[in-house]
Amino acid sequence: MGFSYNFAEKLGVEDRGLLTSVSFDDVTLLPSSGAVEPDEADISTWLTPEWKIPLPLLSSPMDLVTGVSLAVSLAREGGLGVLHRNCSIGEQVQMVK
Repeated sequence: MGFSYNFAEKLGVEDRGLLTSVSFDDVTLLPSSGAVEPDEADISTWLTPEWKIPLPLLSSPMDLVTGVSLAVSLAREGGLGVLHRNCSIGEQVQMVK
């Protein structure tokens, strides 16, 4: 049996089914035909109540993981590259430019 965790219970907030986690053991995917065509699927996600990104991918803010090229590539495809903070403000500004 897999691991699941109810974050709502831990946080003391109302559980609306959004704060429960599951692991790979809790989910089984079986091949079959679907009712939704791939070009009709919406995989976008809300990062905040006001900000929606089309591709639900965020990179790790680690200096050896996310550099400028990965952040730019993710942004161009609709994801979000989170730059690390292991440099000066001036260097961060140059990365964003």
